[in-house]
Amino acid sequence: MGELKTCYTLDELETATYNFCESTFLGKSCYSSVYYAFLPNSEQAAVKKLDLSIDHDSDADFLAQVSVVSALNHEHLTGLLGYCMEDGNRYLVYQYATNATLYDVLYGAKREAWGLSWDERVKIMYGAAKGLEYLHEEVTPSIVHGDVRPSNVHIFDFLTSKIADFNLTRALIDDNAPRTISIRAPGSYGYDAPECATTGEITVKSDVYSFGVLLLEILTGRKPVDDTLPEEEQDLVTWATPYLSEDKVEHILDPRLDGDFPLEAVAKVAALAGLCIQDEPDFRPNMAIITTALEPLQYVPVSDEVETAISIKYYTLEELNSGTNNFSQMSLVSKGPYARVYRASFSDGQQAAIKKFDTSIPQCTDWDYLVQIQIVMFLHHEHYIQLLGEFRDDDNRYLVYEFATKGSLHDMLYGRKHVYGSEPGPVLTWAQRAKIAHGAAKGLEYLHEKDDPRIVHGDIRSSNVLLTQGVSDDYYPKIGDFNFTHVRHVLGMDGYSGPKDALERLNPKNDVYDFGVVLLELITGRKPVDNTMPEDQQDLVTWAIPYLSAENVEQIIDPKLNGDFSLDEVAKVAAIAGLCIQDEIDSRPNMSTVVGALQTLVEV
Repeated sequence: MGELKTCYTLDELETATYNFCESTFLGKSCYSSVYYAFLPNSEQAAVKKLDLSIDHDSDADFLAQVSVVSALNHEHLTGLLGYCMEDGNRYLVYQYATNATLYDVLYGAKREAWGLSWDERVKIMYGAAKGLEYLHEEVTPSIVHGDVRPSNVHIFDFLTSKIADFNLTRALIDDNAPRTISIRAPGSYGYDAPECATTGEITVKSDVYSFGVLLLEILTGRKPVDDTLPEEEQDLVTWATPYLSEDKVEHILDPRLDGDFPLEAVAKVAALAGLCIQDEPDFRPNMAIITTALEPLQYVPVSDEVETAISIKYYTLEELNSGTNNFSQMSLVSKGPYARVYRASFSDGQQAAIKKFDTSIPQCTDWDYLVQIQIVMFLHHEHYIQLLGEFRDDDNRYLVYEFATKGSLHDMLYGRKHVYGSEPGPVLTWAQRAKIAHGAAKGLEYLHEKDDPRIVHGDIRSSNVLLTQGVSDDYYPKIGDFNFTHVRHVLGMDGYSGPKDALERLNPKNDVYDFGVVLLELITGRKPVDNTMPEDQQDLVTWAIPYLSAENVEQIIDPKLNGDFSLDEVAKVAAIAGLCIQDEIDSRPNMSTVVGALQTLVEV
């Protein structure tokens, strides 16, 4: 709770608003009427007069709400200046938006006078995103706005935009999430996330959905629902969604932009909007990733050559065929249940890995593919393999990744996966193995804990720990692309799934188990399942567990190391592996803990 703001008298507010006369009237909402005011200290303000026929909270509850809002302080949040409780009425006094609201600029009184350039649109949305990020992620407990729409995006001098809440009539603590305060009012049709209609619940991710609708409005200049348009265009989300790819988004842009925009930056905003309006709340990013994505797009040059951190190339099928010699067997790198990977050399000398999906697999739906593409576009980390581009048509889907010049950890330990006659690479030293383990852990930590939405990889294995040539390391590890199908492996068939993991939805701790198996591979040099071994040694986890103590681990160390290792270091990695492969999911550490434990080894 914060210290209460100024308590104004009714006389002061009546003087400031000329007795709430019609000439000072700014607008009306479900719960209040808003008036322009000139306060005694010469400050401009907006006074909200609450409708007590709708707001039935007690005076104590109202003061508690004012106390909550009084504690909020951010440059992109419309500030509360004070309040008044007198003669049975309640008033809230806010900062006055000198340049009106985003609604006014897009559709209202300022539409004709203010064309709203692309740069201005991005700057306004970036500020609004920062305000929501503050409410969601910097305030404790976090606050769900519950009514994100253009009329609640206020524009001040120098195009500073601020999130406003002109519906603060109820402040409640969500019973299902006692750490979240929800400031809730009935949303407008077209802004509410799908789950709001079915459950009535609001969360930070329902705010994100509403913000995605705002992004669509910025792109198109259209309202979320417009009955004056042809029937198939009346619902903005439904109409715009098929056009959010870079090759189509130009068809839905606000004609007032008159071609004066950087197409690649527009495509990034469209991709971001597509993420925000996913039906599944877990697929939506949080506001931190949204602000990160919008920040570099501010005031970019108007040019088709704009380069940003989230830019990918859209290849032609001819380019892919040429680069892989028509996907010949000679260019095959590996194959899995859902895709094959080919090495490509393009005409400009760039090498890449082409992942060709098996479109006959039911789980590889086009919608899932598009959702995952939009997520991967925002993933950037030194230990995560970079997406370079894609190609898709009616029959094919391809992803183009940076090429792992040293292959995969599986290649190094056992030979190229599913490639007959392939031999293992040079024997990895213990120091190299420790660095590979640490780097791969950092890549997985990024997916789980540094990015949002938090991503469960779903396919951690030695063949998805890719190795490139580093500046100082011969084998620089990067986590390969995650499981697009979100289908877990068949339990017990490949040795990577924990005993209880098949009963869970995708969970970060599933990945932790799989990473523990990879650590066992690095220690022992053995595959997770090897039918060529004696029966009691075929399952790596079952065989290795009794030997993971410091006094026993030497008995299972890869003989190819030929004794050249630090036993203390191997014992530490064995202990970490033992924690990761616990049967009980909740007993496994998170990846930050794993990274911290491995860090001590690479610093030696």
